[in-house]
Amino acid sequence: MQILLALRTLLEQKGYSNKSIKEIWKWYDFSEKSIIFLHPKYGKEIQDIEAAYSPYLGKEIQSTKTSFPIAGGILAIVAACISVFLGIISIASFVSSLGYPWYSPDYWTLFIGVTGFFAFAFGLTGGIMSLKRKNRAVTMVGVCLTMLSGFITIPAFGTMFLTGLLFGIPIILFSVPSLIIIAISKTEFS
Repeated sequence: MQILLALRTLLEQKGYSNKSIKEIWKWYDFSEKSIIFLHPKYGKEIQDIEAAYSPYLGKEIQSTKTSFPIAGGILAIVAACISVFLGIISIASFVSSLGYPWYSPDYWTLFIGVTGFFAFAFGLTGGIMSLKRKNRAVTMVGVCLTMLSGFITIPAFGTMFLTGLLFGIPIILFSVPSLIIIAISKTEFS
């Protein structure tokens, strides 16, 4: 009987309400010498009450993790890598155009190159944060900026519209699903 009183006092000190204590009391099996915590639905022994149940509601806590943040992070990193590849090619194109005095440099390629490097930095950060399941806001911003670089790329190449499509569409195709997947799995981020 002293064990029961000590257990009740401990639960009260932890902040459990009387209703929660009565609910928890139903889950214990006091017939044996040691106290065993039983699952209320299945009757199986559980080691830790606080890990398996919400103390106030008496309901199961969903501790299952899906692979959505990992998939979203991988897609974001792939989109970021395409962006940095686009940035390298664009800046190389701009620098090579500086060597010809009769050819005016295309400053859009410089803009696309810089945008590609920024998209890589933010997309890589967002992808890593998604893989770690931390800071959903940073993840969403990183993926959105990467997707924005894809949308900027398409019309920016002007007469070389096909080149804009060649690099812009893959960035968008990897960024949009990544953004949707990360938005769906908002409960898994800390």
